[in-house]
Amino acid sequence: EFYKDDMDSDAIRSRIVENLPILRNGLESTDENSEDESLGYISFTNYYLLFTQYGDFFYDPAAEPAVTSFMQSDWYKQFEKGTQIFAHLPLIQASTDDGVDILCVVHSFYVGDILCYGVNIVPFADIQRQFSDLLAFGYDDYILYCNNQILYSNRGGDSEIDISAYPSEMFSGRQYESITYSEGDNTHIMALCTYVNEDYRVAVCVSKASMLLPYQEVFSDFRLLMCAIVLMLLIAFVIALKGILNRLGRLEREMNRVREGNYQVKLNDRHNDEIGRLANTFNMMLGKIEEDRQRDEKMQYLLMVSAIDPHYLYNTLNTVTALAALGRNQDVITVNTALIATLKDRMKLKNYKTFDTVANEMEAMRQYMTIQGYLCAQRIDYKFIASKEDMNLLIPKNVIQPLVENAIRHGILCKENADEPGKIRVSVIKSEHNMHINVEDNGKGIDRDTLQAYFSAANGKDLPSTASDQHIGVANIKTRLNYLYRGNYQCIATSEIGCGTKIDIIIPMTSYTES
Repeated sequence: EFYKDDMDSDAIRSRIVENLPILRNGLESTDENSEDESLGYISFTNYYLLFTQYGDFFYDPAAEPAVTSFMQSDWYKQFEKGTQIFAHLPLIQASTDDGVDILCVVHSFYVGDILCYGVNIVPFADIQRQFSDLLAFGYDDYILYCNNQILYSNRGGDSEIDISAYPSEMFSGRQYESITYSEGDNTHIMALCTYVNEDYRVAVCVSKASMLLPYQEVFSDFRLLMCAIVLMLLIAFVIALKGILNRLGRLEREMNRVREGNYQVKLNDRHNDEIGRLANTFNMMLGKIEEDRQRDEKMQYLLMVSAIDPHYLYNTLNTVTALAALGRNQDVITVNTALIATLKDRMKLKNYKTFDTVANEMEAMRQYMTIQGYLCAQRIDYKFIASKEDMNLLIPKNVIQPLVENAIRHGILCKENADEPGKIRVSVIKSEHNMHINVEDNGKGIDRDTLQAYFSAANGKDLPSTASDQHIGVANIKTRLNYLYRGNYQCIATSEIGCGTKIDIIIPMTSYTES
């Protein structure tokens, strides 16, 4: 109707403008302190502009500043009239003093053959007021986002919001639902602030420091409280520490008395705490010293009883019987003399001898091997190697004999080539602080698993049941060495199937006083 020549254009324009709404949501009252419940929480003015593809504009005069900003915007100047569109425009900033910053939604529609464009305009100042609470808390990094584009960024290029990095669930919330996403020290919050089909969203980036800012005063009071508590605990700790140090001082003095050789000490501490338990343990250790002395005597007795293998004694007597039956009287005397010397050496009761000189052990082994020579038909090449300077050194008594016996029984006599003579080498060598007792044979050898089972155990109790039965000598030696040296020794065994076995026992040097 407006474009018909016979109509009054001014009248038509007035009719059109009368139908263009100006909404003042929440702005009915001019009193800022009004408590009228009819006022909306969100207050803004909404203008409506209508223009045609021919450049005709229709708007209420009250919308003049907003329309001026729209008409002077780069978007409008570059827009091709006659194109259908529905779009949310980014923030349009006023280019003149009489304009205002605005946000717009543009939608096209036909009136007859004429393509018209409706523009819904909201002054950005009204929207920006809604973010006053964010700014009050110091949250100044926020954006307005709609239909895959950023309409407004409060900090512009300095914003830490990367909308492309947001996970998809950030865009799936219902209206007014806040969804959070953490990235480093920042927390991102997004909320749909309009209907779903309008898709206006607010995204806010909040740093950890900004989030904690409202609680700084509480934190300050809390720190003061904690300082007071720590001070009180420190005073209580100093008082308690003084009592603990006094008790530890008494414990140290009693320990020094024991170190000086006074074992008639008993520490009385009735407290049921760590120091009290330590004092009880100290008293128990002193009592255990007396038990160890008794156990030492008992072990010497067990050593004396178990030193002679019943099988060895049985076989020796059988050999004597066989030699006597053959009329070999001199050999009977030789074997009998060696057996008597061996028994005499093992039955020494004076002072419960735990150690003996290298010379005495060499002689005892000579007597023992004399008997073994007859038992094995003189097929063993045996040598005991030690320097003259080491003859008076002390070594644990009856350690070598069980190893040699094992070398004969489980090594040489078990070889597949029975015609090859057996070879046993015993050596005692002194190093700077230790003694090395080596026993080496050319017998059958020991496989790796058996070697591991016999010699990796810390003492005889840890040996497998079969190993303890078949190699009681190893268990006996390791048990006694563990008792004598409290674990401060080494028992190293190497072997190769068909080539023999070597055992190296490394013990600390022992003086006559220690023995």
